[in-house]
This record gives sequence, structure tokens and C-alpha cells, in this order.
Amino acid sequence: MSEIWKAIEGLEVSNLGRVKSGPGDRNPGKLRKTNRAPGNYPLVWVGGAFFYVHHLVARAFIPNPEGKPQVNHKNGTKTDNRASNLEWVTSSENNSHAYRTGLNYKGEDSHLAKLSEGEAREILSLRGVFLQKELAVRFNVSPSTVSGIHNRTSWKHL
Repeated sequence: MSEIWKAIEGLEVSNLGRVKSGPGDRNPGKLRKTNRAPGNYPLVWVGGAFFYVHHLVARAFIPNPEGKPQVNHKNGTKTDNRASNLEWVTSSENNSHAYRTGLNYKGEDSHLAKLSEGEAREILSLRGVFLQKELAVRFNVSPSTVSGIHNRTSWKHL
């Protein structure tokens, strides 16, 4: 595939996911270094703001007639910002893709889980019986973990 460049946000962005300084920069045409955002997404600094590379590429190369707000990496690789790997999606479509492809695990299958499903169910059943601090000590987790279970911001599927 040949590389095609388009201007956006004062930069030059390629269909292969590369970014160069734009004509108004002191070094126009120079490849820009990327930083990493939380979640490992590449981003570039432009005029006092960070821009996600995948958003720049999508805005430059992928039509969005339905006005969908998010950009999905079809192959799940956050650093693969080729236009052919990106698509506009809704939040629901993005989450479905993450679960379907194994990028987002819920419950004890998550790499972030500190509890088993049984422990989370027990914490839920003990709401109002013990203080959140007491449950946190009992299950060796933070009070915010207990709060997340009680408020259904985590372990929502229980």
C-alpha cells in the first residue's frame, strides 16, 4: 500500500499512521515522535494540546457519515494506526468489540481482578452488615474496591 499524506490540525497525517510536522511548524515535514497516553495509545503534542494519532488518521481518511464518536482498532492493537485498521464506532460497538476479541475481560477473568466472583458476591451480600472499611480489610482489598462492588461500577454482571 502506498503512503498518502493529508493535512489535519496543522500536521501531515498518513494513511499508514505516521505524523509529520505541518507547513506552519519550524521543521515542516519532520516525522513527529509520539508519546503514550494511559491505555498505551500513541499521541502527539500540537499547539498546546495532545491529539490521539488514531483519531487524526480516522478524521483524515475514514468517512463518518453517521457521526459515530469513537475510533476502534479492528485488530485490537492500539499502536496500529493504519487507516485500514480503524473504524468509527459507537461506545456500545467499541465495548462489544473489546469483549468479543478478548481485549476486555470482566469479573475474575480480568487481569485487574483481585477477587474471585464468589468473593465479590459475598461482599455484595454483606452490604449494610459491615462497613466498607471492614470488608476491605477482611478481603484484603481497598475500600474503593468494595465501594465499586456495592455501587455496581465494578462487577456489574453480578
